[in-house]
Amino acid sequence: MSDDDAPVKDVSTRDSGAPVTNAAEPSDATWQAAFFLDALVNELSDQVAHIDTARIARLTERLVDAQRIFITAAGRSAVVARAFTNRLMHLGKTVYFVGDITTPAIQADDTLLVISNSGTTGGPLAAARTAHARGAVVVAISGSASNALAELADEVAIVHNEGTLAQPMGALSEQLTFLALESVVLNMMRIGSISEAEMRARHANLE
Repeated sequence: MSDDDAPVKDVSTRDSGAPVTNAAEPSDATWQAAFFLDALVNELSDQVAHIDTARIARLTERLVDAQRIFITAAGRSAVVARAFTNRLMHLGKTVYFVGDITTPAIQADDTLLVISNSGTTGGPLAAARTAHARGAVVVAISGSASNALAELADEVAIVHNEGTLAQPMGALSEQLTFLALESVVLNMMRIGSISEAEMRARHANLE
């Protein structure tokens, strides 16, 4: 049987029955890699259109005005959160990741950024409640405006999935959150007239 005659696996559904793509899975490994990369890029491009950029702009303003910024998240969202923490440091902000041994107590004039797609994850939600009780500003990135975190936050940017998804679990939300926060970085650079050279000067030199 030639490759052209060989049956191809239909990847239009995952095990859960949720649609993934209308195309059949290519048989060549290199082709498969390109096929799935293209699927991811297309999905991200489609989903970015659903992000409320006005909310992102308001969150950016809160961070620009903040004297000290605390950031918290759990799981894979914490990887995205730590990357943003690093960029805020490069931008010259005083920033801490919650749980690090050098993170001080939050105070009334501080700002806490919480990243949680569900808005119900225990640790980040508890941190938001503590910050709120101390009088700090709480800003959030979440998948809905009607969860416990969003209802508590002073400002919430909504990053959520719409329609059919090719990726499993929360991968798309994490990627969209990363892109949203990278747009915040670019806007903060613009607002503060901060050059890449200034940011590079703050890059770690003890490695």
